Amino acid sequence: MKKIIIVIIVQIIGLTSAFAQSGVRYNMTESISWEIRAGVNSATLTGDHESKKTNGVDIAVFLNLPFLNNIYFQTGNMMSLKYKATFIEIPFWVSYQKELGRIFKFNLSSGVNYGFVGRSGWDDFNISFVSSAGFYIKKFYLGVQFDKGLRDVYHVGYEGYEVDMPWLHDTVYRKLEDAKIRSFSVHTGFRF
Repeated sequence: MKKIIIVIIVQIIGLTSAFAQSGVRYNMTESISWEIRAGVNSATLTGDHESKKTNGVDIAVFLNLPFLNNIYFQTGNMMSLKYKATFIEIPFWVSYQKELGRIFKFNLSSGVNYGFVGRSGWDDFNISFVSSAGFYIKKFYLGVQFDKGLRDVYHVGYEGYEVDMPWLHDTVYRKLEDAKIRSFSVHTGFRF
């Protein structure tokens, strides 16, 4: 965990110093904004065999930081219930937002979520790739999001069961899989 935090800090410092040297003009015309999103998701565990889908909910608070012209850095806090597990995640996204008229704004975001998983028997830490698209209508948001887990969060191992037949009495083991989580979400939100 400490190594991941150090890598993130080094990347932020490196990107900041690289842009400071490049002479790129920053977007100072728009102010920092907050956003609240909520929605529903459909999640599945993927591994050797795909599990059945389960439905859950997402709640998120985002901080939108204008960076370059039409490009924003989004971070905040997300809480999701996916596949009967609670995920508390911190998003690090880059967002492209383009105005389409006076009241519409198109949003395309991509990045990673670093987070913690709250379920017994699951791995405590998760990293996922996230891609989302949506529209702002004035201050209201409507969009979709796809998450693909990059780490195994569910480690099953081996399962043993007794075989009791007239010609065989033994314990048989079969390998169960490690699995990543994948989800598709539909969100609505409001920007302050």
